[in-house]
Amino acid sequence: MSHLHYLVDTFLAIDPPDSDPITPKGKFGEVGTFLIGVLKWGGLVVAVAAMVVAGIMMAGGRRHSNRIAVDGAMSVPWIVVGVALIMGASSLVGWVIS
Repeated sequence: MSHLHYLVDTFLAIDPPDSDPITPKGKFGEVGTFLIGVLKWGGLVVAVAAMVVAGIMMAGGRRHSNRIAVDGAMSVPWIVVGVALIMGASSLVGWVIS
C-alpha cells in the first residue's frame, strides 16, 4: 500500500508546464489580433446602440405605456454587465485558465 501512496504523491506533485501566452508569428497572429479587436469594437457599438434604444424606450414609454419604460429601464443593468464582459473578457479568460 505504501508504494501506491508514493506513486500517487509523486504524480500529484508534478506541475505541468505553464508558459505565458505569446502571439503566433506571421499572418495567423495578425488575423487573431485583428479579429479580437473587431469583435470588441463591434460589441461596444452594439452596447451603445442598446443603451440608446433603452433610453428611447424609457422616454417614449413614459407617456403611452409604462411597461415599455420599465422594460427599457430593466435593460440598462444588462447592458452595463455586457460592456463589463466585453472590456474584461481577456482578463476574465486569463484568470479562469490560470
